Amino acid sequence: MNRYLKRILTFKLRRRRRYRVKHGAYVMLSNIPGKYQIDDIGFGGLSFHCVDNGLKPYPTHQDMRIIAANQSQTVNIVGKVVAESETGELIFEKKTIKRRCIQFDRLNSQNKKALQNFIKNNMDTSL
Repeated sequence: MNRYLKRILTFKLRRRRRYRVKHGAYVMLSNIPGKYQIDDIGFGGLSFHCVDNGLKPYPTHQDMRIIAANQSQTVNIVGKVVAESETGELIFEKKTIKRRCIQFDRLNSQNKKALQNFIKNNMDTSL
């Protein structure tokens, strides 16, 4: 029940709608090595799961690249990590999975159009 209430409150607090990943879409951050699969994305930001490396996320603005699984589309956007929480999953001993949420900076018209095409082609819009 607690999880359900948290989900309802989260949806009400968002200004922009989020879309679930239909098939592979990845994000690469400038200061965190690796390529991470996106859970959901919208015009306000995105979220993904990653292995905790013990470092604090940088709250400063950073460049990121959003890539489709077939690598036919890429979008370069600037954003910052606004939330990080543990999921409770363990992969290896003392390594946990965390969910990171990134908020996009102001999008110019070119970024909005590229992100709109990316969402249209790669995301499940039935949410």
